Amino acid sequence: MQLYSKKAMTFPLKFAYRHVVSGSQWFEVERTRQKTRFTFEGIPVQNPLLAAAAVDDDQAVTMLETRYQNRRGKQALEKDLGCIARVPARVREVVNKSAVGADSEAERKVVRAFQRRGKKVQVNHQIGPYLWDIVVGKVAVEIDGYDFHKAEDLGTFVKDRWKGNDAALRGYTVLRYSGSCVKHHLVDVVQQITEAHEGRTNFGSHAHESVWRWHWLLAGYEAEPIYG
Repeated sequence: MQLYSKKAMTFPLKFAYRHVVSGSQWFEVERTRQKTRFTFEGIPVQNPLLAAAAVDDDQAVTMLETRYQNRRGKQALEKDLGCIARVPARVREVVNKSAVGADSEAERKVVRAFQRRGKKVQVNHQIGPYLWDIVVGKVAVEIDGYDFHKAEDLGTFVKDRWKGNDAALRGYTVLRYSGSCVKHHLVDVVQQITEAHEGRTNFGSHAHESVWRWHWLLAGYEAEPIYG
């Protein structure tokens, strides 16, 4: 876990081994029947999924989201799962709590919020020829940071317009948020996506008022409020 998370190793080291071995002040040995062995930077290590199952949720989720981030994350996850003869329930539990495939912390926050609600979320999901950050049912969501769009060239600008049009014509509701919207108004973001997914929108909520009246960036708050 520490190696995968790029942290310094601490003692006692913990090993998973097929035979009973006496430990010491420097290491502990846990017997296992799982025959999975990986190599990480030249060091023999346990399958990251089995390692994640041996620690608390926060540590496990942090490591899994780091290892299985971006659009290649889901493929890497399936590969590692395929190396385990019998996937323990604990492994599936921590995987289901992780935002596998997300590119940014803002995306991960939204994904986790829907997972806590028991909603099926698809991350870096392809609709037509385009990848979307998050898809919930027939709702396609993009979450972009300001720095990304500030550096956006004309080609990317044009592509994003056609991407949105393509999803809309395929029957998807397209919603876009900034990273600051997620950071400071996560509850409103999740609620709006949920309403679109369930086909019931509460236009009486403050999120549907003029955005300059309530968004921290536009309303002139002295400090940055964080809601949910």
